[in-house]
Amino acid sequence: MNMLSLERAAKAAFLFRRVTTGDSVEENNMPLKLKHKTPCNECPWRLSSLPGYLGGNTPETYADMVQCNTAPPCHTKDGAFCVGGLAVLNNSCTAPRYPAGAADAAEIIGERGDCFKWVRDFYRHHSGKDYVHPIERAMRDGKL
Repeated sequence: MNMLSLERAAKAAFLFRRVTTGDSVEENNMPLKLKHKTPCNECPWRLSSLPGYLGGNTPETYADMVQCNTAPPCHTKDGAFCVGGLAVLNNSCTAPRYPAGAADAAEIIGERGDCFKWVRDFYRHHSGKDYVHPIERAMRDGKL
């Protein structure tokens, strides 16, 4: 492996850590908790969600966290895990690694037929575009 590839690999690892452990994962640095067991009616991870309705966030904000094995916070309940996000992790046979307690919360939630199975389907529903992993986007945009 040449020096350029090592440098790009190091930047990719840094980006992955930033995406999966960013401050947006924990609200106000308080650990997230499982405060409800069904997705909110407005949950963007529900199959029946309004396309583009993301509570003021971008599709990438949600998709990148779940794609990188991170349980997102609920957009309506402070300090709570997003049950829809946990369901999508389960539906796609992915165990969340971040934040603390997410794996236990995901096990309680289990798979749900009323939520998307894959991040790519969520992203296409809300943006009308194909999903591109954050590391691929960074490479494409010359940031790696």
